[in-house]
Amino acid sequence: MTELGLEAAQSGADWIDPALFDQRVQGGALPPCRGVLGLHAVLHCLTQARLAVAPLADATEPAWALGLPKLRCVLAMAVRIADGIR
Repeated sequence: MTELGLEAAQSGADWIDPALFDQRVQGGALPPCRGVLGLHAVLHCLTQARLAVAPLADATEPAWALGLPKLRCVLAMAVRIADGIR
C-alpha cells in the first residue's frame, strides 16, 4: 500500500490504493512485490501509531482518551495488512 492509500483507507476509501497500484502498472512500471509493499505499509502504520502516542507522553488521562481511537485504528490496520502478507 502507498501512504496515500493508507490514509484513504483510514477514512473508509479502500478503493484508492488498488486504483493507484493499477495506474502505476498501466503506466509501465514494474509491479512491486506485494510482500514488500505490505511490509512497507505495516511499518508506515507503526510509525503513525508512534506519532499518535508521542504527544500523549506527558498528557492527562482525558488527552489519552482522545488519542486512543487514532492509535487503535492504525494498529488494527497494521494487523490486517500483516495478516494479508502471510
